[in-house]
Amino acid sequence: MTEVLVVSSFNTSSWDRYSKEFIETLLDKWKDVDVAIYYDGPSTDMLTLYKDKIDYMFNLDDNENLQFFKNNNKKRNGKEPNGVYNYRLDALKFSNKAFALVDAYLERDFKSKYDWIVWIDADTVTRKEFPKEELVKITSGGTISIPKQFRRYLEMQKIC
Repeated sequence: MTEVLVVSSFNTSSWDRYSKEFIETLLDKWKDVDVAIYYDGPSTDMLTLYKDKIDYMFNLDDNENLQFFKNNNKKRNGKEPNGVYNYRLDALKFSNKAFALVDAYLERDFKSKYDWIVWIDADTVTRKEFPKEELVKITSGGTISIPKQFRRYLEMQKIC
């Protein structure tokens, strides 16, 4: 049997905007997969309701490697020389995703337990049941290719 770990991260300030719906639909619609949630931010009370359904929860604020990276890259915050914010240049914002994946794959050694480690963005809403067999079927070729017009609906990356 193929073992799958679904990994995601979010800032707790995004809970009402999209993360709550993401968590609820992920836990309801994704079948027979384990879930690892990485979060950062001041409060995690909202996750209390889901603690029995989420297999792993980790606070990115406690990740020393991530904090070291952020402290040494404060200028890479997405601000262009003219002062305009460009989210595509915000290494600090997007570093959470990279460090969550590295933590899951290397630091916690989930690569030895799972056949697949799959990333899903926390602004994703799952509309219908998504059984593990479907996920394994579309990923079994080793590469996932998503046509451009559908990329905003689905983002998955094979990690192992």
